[in-house]
Amino acid sequence: IPGEFGHSPLPLRSFLGTMTIAEGGIWGSLTAVSVGVVSIFVIFGAVLNAGEAGQGFMNVAAAAAGRLRGGAAKVSVLSSALFGSISGSASANVASTGAITLPAMTRLGYPRRLAAGVEAVASSGGQIMPPLMGAGAFVMVELTGTPYTQIMGAALLPAILYFWAVWVGINAFASRHDLKPVRKEDQPPARDVWITAGFFAIPFAVLLERMFVGGYTPQYAACSAILAAFVLLLWDARLTWSWPRTSERLQTLTLTAGRQIAMIASIILCASIVIGVLGLASCGGQASQPDNYGSANPDGDGFYGNFMFGCTGVTPVDGEYRDTTLESQPFCRCVYDGMKETVPFAEAKAFDEAQAAAEQETDISVPSNIAAIQQRCGNE
Repeated sequence: IPGEFGHSPLPLRSFLGTMTIAEGGIWGSLTAVSVGVVSIFVIFGAVLNAGEAGQGFMNVAAAAAGRLRGGAAKVSVLSSALFGSISGSASANVASTGAITLPAMTRLGYPRRLAAGVEAVASSGGQIMPPLMGAGAFVMVELTGTPYTQIMGAALLPAILYFWAVWVGINAFASRHDLKPVRKEDQPPARDVWITAGFFAIPFAVLLERMFVGGYTPQYAACSAILAAFVLLLWDARLTWSWPRTSERLQTLTLTAGRQIAMIASIILCASIVIGVLGLASCGGQASQPDNYGSANPDGDGFYGNFMFGCTGVTPVDGEYRDTTLESQPFCRCVYDGMKETVPFAEAKAFDEAQAAAEQETDISVPSNIAAIQQRCGNE
């Protein structure tokens, strides 16, 4: 393909092999994140939701905001924030909290458009509410190398501000319209609030303690929290236990976790295919760096254009095209480090431009410092 987004030919067998067998396609780093991190937190959320934790979220929200003006809408905001912290999914948030808050707002005479809008906006914010956020947070961990605890800390303030803005909007609407609070007989007793709050507070405490105090990985912390939540599945809000009820809860959490993992996995696999295609075609670097150059490292050196072409995809070898992405990695790292240390950015760009101009004429002389790097890395 010629032009700015041009790339060398991609043999069909090599392309399909890279996308389906090697680590450059559907089995890339994003899939590893989905299997090793996202799925564990999804199971954690499913275990909590199968027990009394979901009702605990609603009870805490109703006790905190139900008696206020516009209380039913504010209960929706708080419950969506709490439930979103274990689901990381807007659709799951709407299905769980909306089934309770939407009828409650309708019974109190709230406008239907307001009720739907409040639930949709509040549930969408659940994707950025720590500790369990959307799959994008775990992808950020893999692609940026930033610890998940730091991403959680960075997301906490924006999430709080998001829900605070929704709260302020509801308060402003309630000042102009008669939005009634939740009726006193519909508010949960204090005893039920405290008991059901423990069903999500204990697993949350275990999760945060393992990550921030114990210094363990998010996966290990989530597994510890799953164990705590699993034990709590044996009891209900009346602190009684029943094997038939526990069996039904286990079936529910299995189905819920399977559906959510399958949905996230399909999204991750599609994203992996897109990233793999862009990587094989070398479009990612060209789209983000004008003229194949940019600030690829903190020192301001560029991508080194055509000189690094052997490290970014398929190259001609012995009369046929071969995927040299994996087999040339040591050479690529050696060349990149050498050029970063010894070759000025302007000289590297000039060399690439001279190569492009010489494609239809004759070979050009390689600068001595670049030739030295080529020879040294080739020997290594």
